[in-house]
Formats: sequence, structure tokens, C-alpha cells
Amino acid sequence: MTAGATVVVVVRGVDVDPLMRATSACLAAVTAAGTASAVRALTGWQRGVAISGTVLAVASLAFCGLYLAVPAVLAAAAVAFRRGAPSRGDRSRAES
Repeated sequence: MTAGATVVVVVRGVDVDPLMRATSACLAAVTAAGTASAVRALTGWQRGVAISGTVLAVASLAFCGLYLAVPAVLAAAAVAFRRGAPSRGDRSRAES
């Protein structure tokens, strides 16, 4: 996907700014999801650190604005792909 976006930027002469902002939004979304999962996985003072990291990561998402649509669309596409793909058990039965 990055290669495709880069080709569009180079061929069409589009400014690199939207590509960088979309990439930053994806990075911020992944960081927020990762730190949120750490809150669930950790205990004690480590959980407190993870909570503060999650708050800061979510706060950084506020600065992404409309570019948050990019990770949202990518997540929706991934979920749709996973639902349409056969599960591991189905693949092994199909090969038999």
C-alpha cells in the first residue's frame, strides 16, 4: 500500500504532506491500540504507566483530524478480509 501511495505522489506530483499525515495517523492508532492492550495485560505500577501512555497516545490521535479515516478504513478492510477468508481449520480440510 505504501508503494502504491508513493507512486501516486510521484507520478501525479501530489504534495507529500497528505501521505505523511496519513502515515502518522496510522502510527498513532497502532500506538494507542498497543498501549491500550498493555493496560489489560499488565498489573501494578506497570499498568499505571500503560494507562498514562494510553492517555497520551489517544490525545495524539486528536491531532490527526480527518486523517483518522485512513487507519479506520484499513482496520475495516482487515476485518472484512479476515471474515471472508477461510479459517485455518477450513484450509486444512480443503487440502485433504
